[in-house]
Amino acid sequence: MINTCPMCGNIVKGKSRTFCNSICAQYAKTIRRYHKLTPDAFKALQKQYPVCAICQYPGPKLCVDHDHRTGEIRGRICNGCNSGLGFFEDNIGYLQAAIAYLTTFQGETAKVV
Repeated sequence: MINTCPMCGNIVKGKSRTFCNSICAQYAKTIRRYHKLTPDAFKALQKQYPVCAICQYPGPKLCVDHDHRTGEIRGRICNGCNSGLGFFEDNIGYLQAAIAYLTTFQGETAKVV
């Protein structure tokens, strides 16, 4: 039987190993510690969100996104979208203001005065 890494699906070399490399092992530890997810629960989350829920980036190592106030898991998003939400402090008003700002200048180049 071929053993596959529960984090990324790559083949694991060695019968006594669970993960394909130390990065996946560390990622699994982080998921367990901060999100209280078992490997089976994480696999279910991977199936439910195979790509970034925001930009559709297809990556095996997407971030587990959660509400910072409640700790509730919202889904999986890529590192870029996760950073963006963090910079906007998960504030919908800030995000709407950013959309309005970008829409105002859509198709135009910045004018330096």
